[in-house]
Amino acid sequence: MEKEKTKNPHAQIYQRLRQLFPDLPTKYFDSAIYKAKQYPTDKPVVFGGKRLFEKLCKNQLSGKARERLKKQWREIRQGTFISIGSKSDKGNRLMRFEDLNGQLHLRINTGNREFMDAKVLREPSNSKDKWLAFMAMLLESWQTQSYFPYTVELKLREGEVYGSVFFEIPAPEVRYTKENGVIAIDTNASPIHLAIVEVSKTGELLSY
Repeated sequence: MEKEKTKNPHAQIYQRLRQLFPDLPTKYFDSAIYKAKQYPTDKPVVFGGKRLFEKLCKNQLSGKARERLKKQWREIRQGTFISIGSKSDKGNRLMRFEDLNGQLHLRINTGNREFMDAKVLREPSNSKDKWLAFMAMLLESWQTQSYFPYTVELKLREGEVYGSVFFEIPAPEVRYTKENGVIAIDTNASPIHLAIVEVSKTGELLSY
């Protein structure tokens, strides 16, 4: 039994993460492992980016230019934090959006029952921006206490923290069906004309 456990790569990674980050909530580890599984397994993956890694290996830069490149590579390689949410955790247990005095904040669990509140700076880019749908769903969940799961991913870029939110927009409720047949309407503006056709649920013409 012990040998079978050690052969489980998920368990090995999980235990290693607990050793490296003993104060972090373990749900972060599950989220990170889940994200890592999305990468291909049939070819090598360079965390931090292959292009930047190859630049560092060539040693063509020195001084401040090389330090900037190393910083950029470390941010991409290590500066990602993800928390996969669930409906039972009010959307997300470890990274949860909250309303503080009318301002949207992201409450981040940093371990040991300590939290960090980050002010969310996000404006919709246009009327079709999915952020509007997310905010509408979020406000409704607060009012009805019927929550939906969302995943939050934070990335460090040039010393600034950028966030992404992943969620599913529910399919609209079906209100009209073909159970009692279908009525088709066709109109023309010039010359003025109106045509109406009624068919049964099996496609048979009933009237026109």
